[in-house]
Amino acid sequence: MKVKDAYNIIKAKNNSDKELVECLEFDGFFAFAFAEKSKINETVGGGYDTVDKKSGQISVFNPTENLELFISAKKIPVPNII
Repeated sequence: MKVKDAYNIIKAKNNSDKELVECLEFDGFFAFAFAEKSKINETVGGGYDTVDKKSGQISVFNPTENLELFISAKKIPVPNII
């Protein structure tokens, strides 16, 4: 699955009224951080919405539960996705 496909899945499912602020790529999934349009410039914390690259299954990734994995992520520029 490509990142744009994963973005379309997660955007339609949970975040149709929000803006994408960050995208990370891991070996098995893409992770997306969304924020309400009125809070785009504020610091946002918490988990990332994820899409499994093979199955398209939606889940959540919390960086504090696996910092090594989080550090190894590849950041994908938002303009390359939307």
